[in-house]
Amino acid sequence: TSGMTLETLKIEPGYWRTNSRSPDVRVCPVSVACTGGNSTDYCREGHTGPYCKLCVDGWTEDPLMLCKSCENSTIDVIMTVVVLVLIAAVLGSLIYISKKKARDSEEHRKTVKRFKNGGKIIFAGAQITASLPSVIPAITLPNNFKEALKAASILNIDMFNMVSVGCWAGSVNYYSKALITTLTIIAICGVLILTGQLVKKHRSKCFTSAIAITYLVLPTVTTKIFGLFPCDELDDGSEMLRKDYTISCQDSGRDFWEAYGWLMVGVFPIGVISMYGFLLWSKRARLKKPVEQRLKEEEITPLLFLWEPYKPEFWYWEVIETGRRLMMTGVLS
Repeated sequence: TSGMTLETLKIEPGYWRTNSRSPDVRVCPVSVACTGGNSTDYCREGHTGPYCKLCVDGWTEDPLMLCKSCENSTIDVIMTVVVLVLIAAVLGSLIYISKKKARDSEEHRKTVKRFKNGGKIIFAGAQITASLPSVIPAITLPNNFKEALKAASILNIDMFNMVSVGCWAGSVNYYSKALITTLTIIAICGVLILTGQLVKKHRSKCFTSAIAITYLVLPTVTTKIFGLFPCDELDDGSEMLRKDYTISCQDSGRDFWEAYGWLMVGVFPIGVISMYGFLLWSKRARLKKPVEQRLKEEEITPLLFLWEPYKPEFWYWEVIETGRRLMMTGVLS
């Protein structure tokens, strides 16, 4: 168009650039956050910064990576707590009723086994589905499915999604979130294992609980860890962390966080899967026994969470399943 300049160039919705004189127009990962136009502000209300991925004061990011008012977010936190309490109450009631009807019976044992194994499958599937916004942020989803994803995000067990951190502690950046997430899980599992070593009668339950916790949180923790590495170089010369555009990858402390990230890669995605494989391999002779017989093996009871859903000939399958979950969540993100 005659007379058009970079300053008057109109950017289409879903695109962003560093300033009105920049010829480098980029696609926004979350397209609806970028409203386009030819002004210096290309972001929808509540959004700011590179790619409109940051939230202004008084707003916080939701599971779909859109900024929402802290007033609405507080209501969501209350609803999340209510839902978690209701789920816990329902599960507790079901367990109590089943025990009361068939305490210590074969029927009760089979019912509980089906309930646990079915729950694991549903949980793993829902956790992968809830990770879609972070794995493929540009994906277009129906509104009703978006609401379902918001509800399912609870299953990712990310404390920073459950609680509106942007409203209560705006200074918590991605480095701090990754540090708190990883150290909290290490501390909880460490306490459980130590308790099991000190109190022998609870050793099996403590060890099983520690394994269950690693299973539940591994995709979320892995995603957090991998987010410490990718940086994005902008045309104004800055280089920012893709997971948090308030963090410059040119800062002096960057080497520490990269080293910490590689350490946690060894502890969680590599370490946990290797631990599963070693524990199962070391007990493979007992795990290959017929189903009814191996259930009586006290030595493999602490590993129940890893082998119970599978037939004896597939005693190793949890290692493969865990690797698949990580590939579809943490690695792709």
